[in-house]
Amino acid sequence: MVISIISLLSSIVFSSLQDARARARDAQRISDMKQYQVAIEQDKYAGLPAGYLYIQPGSSWYSAANTYWVESGYLPSIPVDPLWELRDRRDGYMYWNGSDHAWFIGDTDLNTYTVRFLTETATELGPAGYYCLTSAGFHPYSQDRPSPMDDSACEQK
Repeated sequence: MVISIISLLSSIVFSSLQDARARARDAQRISDMKQYQVAIEQDKYAGLPAGYLYIQPGSSWYSAANTYWVESGYLPSIPVDPLWELRDRRDGYMYWNGSDHAWFIGDTDLNTYTVRFLTETATELGPAGYYCLTSAGFHPYSQDRPSPMDDSACEQK
């Protein structure tokens, strides 16, 4: 009897701890996005990096992000998703510049950008899921499994 009560209590505590950790990771993601927003807004007048950057340590994209934002003094270090080692690269942070697809979407503003990320829990942004950051703020991302080629999934202005 005592063992079953202890088991029940420990499972409740463990579940609460897991939820708290997920909420803390989501708070970190939103904080990271705000850092990116400040850096990119400062950098965009110098010319944003073109193309797509899957922002995960060890990748060439991460090195490019480091060159653009850390070496230029816009960020002290490159923020990465708290679970980047466990996630598919498409579920980590992903930056893209709208000018890279200007010919495709008819966008003549070369200073558009998106940083896409995934939350695990409901946050002040809404339910768990994909979101993106643009110069206009945070927006829900309209696909279950985002493709960087689909600029229409997130408003970029």
